[in-house]
Amino acid sequence: MSVQHNQDVPLLSANKLSLFSGLDRRTVERKLLDVTPARETKRERLYRLQDVLPILCRPTGSAESEARMLGLREREQQAKTDAAELAQLEREKKTCLRSAAIEFWADAIIAYRQTVERASFLTPIQKTKLLSEMAKLKTKGPEAETD
Repeated sequence: MSVQHNQDVPLLSANKLSLFSGLDRRTVERKLLDVTPARETKRERLYRLQDVLPILCRPTGSAESEARMLGLREREQQAKTDAAELAQLEREKKTCLRSAAIEFWADAIIAYRQTVERASFLTPIQKTKLLSEMAKLKTKGPEAETD
């Protein structure tokens, strides 16, 4: 049993083909660029379904879309790299701030100790008491203040 091709097969425009296939009209037109229409008028190109069906069913995985996907993957990887670099910079910033706070704390303790030791208006007992209170602060350090 052989199938005969009827010459009275309806001709379809890209718009009708997009409705039947569920594809966007622009996608259909792009896929049919290299197909010779069965009939062409001033307004539209008309195609036989048997001529365009294999082309419309072909996946769009063209080199262009693969290149686009590769570009997206590269941009995604770059974004991940940038995020990791930003996180590292944030950690370095916190470390730098902590170091500056510790340095400031140490300088403040030294200045306080020198002031207490030179204070002529304090008795030795008062100086000892103040220096022991300062030693308690020194053991706590600035971590209690910066965390």
